[in-house]
Amino acid sequence: MKKIFAILLGVVLVAAAASLTSCQKNIDNAKALIGTKWYALDGVTEYTLSFTTQMGCEMQVNDRTPYKGTFLILGNKPSLKGSTVEIVFTDWSEKVEGITGEFKDEETLELDHMVFTKVPIN
Repeated sequence: MKKIFAILLGVVLVAAAASLTSCQKNIDNAKALIGTKWYALDGVTEYTLSFTTQMGCEMQVNDRTPYKGTFLILGNKPSLKGSTVEIVFTDWSEKVEGITGEFKDEETLELDHMVFTKVPIN
């Protein structure tokens, strides 16, 4: 009985360690986004997405006041490429569902059917 308990405990510990390791990649990718800005143009509407903290972001549409939101990175990738981002804006007056996108590479994000390009920092 002690042997079975020890084996089960070992399996649980290995699974927990693997889970924490894979989640760390998402955390590292989220931290790498802090301070970056991304730009998209849809007709005459300009969108600027800024990642302000490890889980916080803002979206400015043209010259309006930016909408504040939260985001999560998913995918357990070693870089942004192929990772998914889910964003929920918390202070829009109309009903807003989460927006999901995918990083095509380190400089390109497809979000809500628009392509955002990372703005170089001078």
